[in-house]
Amino acid sequence: TIASGAATGARNVTVTNPDTGSGSCSGCFTVVSGPTVTSTSPSSRGQGATNQDITVVGNYFLSGATASFSGPGLTVGPTTFVDSSHLTVTVSVADNANTSTRNVTVTNPGGFGAGTCSGCFTVTAQPGNFSLSPNSRAQGTTNQNITISGSNFQNGATVSFSGTGITVNSVTFNSSTSL
Repeated sequence: TIASGAATGARNVTVTNPDTGSGSCSGCFTVVSGPTVTSTSPSSRGQGATNQDITVVGNYFLSGATASFSGPGLTVGPTTFVDSSHLTVTVSVADNANTSTRNVTVTNPGGFGAGTCSGCFTVTAQPGNFSLSPNSRAQGTTNQNITISGSNFQNGATVSFSGTGITVNSVTFNSSTSL
């Protein structure tokens, strides 16, 4: 067992037999830093988001490291090693996943440690509670402004209508409750 606060670096190893004979090996064992996780980018995704590439940022990542996210409702794909400070992992969030912060853990291969960032990733609520004003328009009308009120909208949201014959020309994000 190597304490989490153990000094890194080379260590000497001594073996002592019961008859007090001993031998040493100078610098033949090395204590290395385990990975540290400092953030994710992006740091949140909403319920129902699928196949989202999340970058895990930290230090001392080794090739073959894996990333995991705490809590139910997240499906985590394979981890891709980018460099010693970055991993990429594909995450999908179930429609019914709990909206909460999640811990992100990176585990290096071969017993080279694990590190966790508490609350580094957040599952947010999906958009909902829609109302439209006005909520109807006649055939043939063009360039109509429709205000969508609701909850949990994010900058960059898109809007679509079912069926054919309606084209959304642009979407303006006003706030988390108005498009």
